[in-house]
Amino acid sequence: MIEDNGYEDVVRFSRKPRSKSSFVQNFYGVPGHIYIARNDAHRDGIYKIGLTTRMNPQVRIDEINRQAREARVTGHIGQLRLIESFETIDCGRAESTIHAQLASCRYAHNREFFQCSLDEATAVIRSVIDNLEQVLRETGKTPQQLEYENRRMLQEQEQRRREEAERRSMAEREVHRLYTQMLEDRFPEPRIWPYWIAGTVLMGIVMPMFGKESIPGILLAGMFAGLVLHAYFSHRRTQSAKYKAIEAARDQELELIKSGRSRFLSHPQL
Repeated sequence: MIEDNGYEDVVRFSRKPRSKSSFVQNFYGVPGHIYIARNDAHRDGIYKIGLTTRMNPQVRIDEINRQAREARVTGHIGQLRLIESFETIDCGRAESTIHAQLASCRYAHNREFFQCSLDEATAVIRSVIDNLEQVLRETGKTPQQLEYENRRMLQEQEQRRREEAERRSMAEREVHRLYTQMLEDRFPEPRIWPYWIAGTVLMGIVMPMFGKESIPGILLAGMFAGLVLHAYFSHRRTQSAKYKAIEAARDQELELIKSGRSRFLSHPQL
């Protein structure tokens, strides 16, 4: 910033609030003008680029100058002078795009003042406006309409994605339920009490051979032996060829769900 020559104070009088971006969005899709204005009190190469919906952009310049005078801004020197204006079908989107392309030229962090040549500013403005008009010619729709349709398409895609994810989740839950029920019916979990009895009988035979004839000790050892036997035969049950075949069929069905080819996707309650 160069303050010794008063440039910063001169620019300050037309600085917009920090909510400028949301303000400009109100003019998306609205026909209007993009204007280039200059304050002769500035040094060369500093231009204000803004939008207006006025039929005559000079009306907007006069309005800005009047507001600056009435506000009595400290350091306000001179007045804005309209250099050139350009008609556009979408002044809000045009201004946002122009400002973005000239961001590296922004003067003193001001949103609408740029330090560049007049030819450079004009070239950027014409290019942006021509691109907007080309979109309208090619599609028959304004950028605002295209943006709305694109946003709606993305929302519909996201909705379909969520519905598809829920449908696959329901199908996977149904597959797990059916195959778990099938395994439980064909290979029921063995009850533990027969193994406790078998373990107690076994310990009643073995422990006296080593001089251990305590009944509580035999019962405790028999319970432990029963748990070991139960765990062994329960695990052995899951290692049979038929059990493995059912698990493989379940996993294959889950893979078909992932690829979208499972019958459960059409009829998840089969």
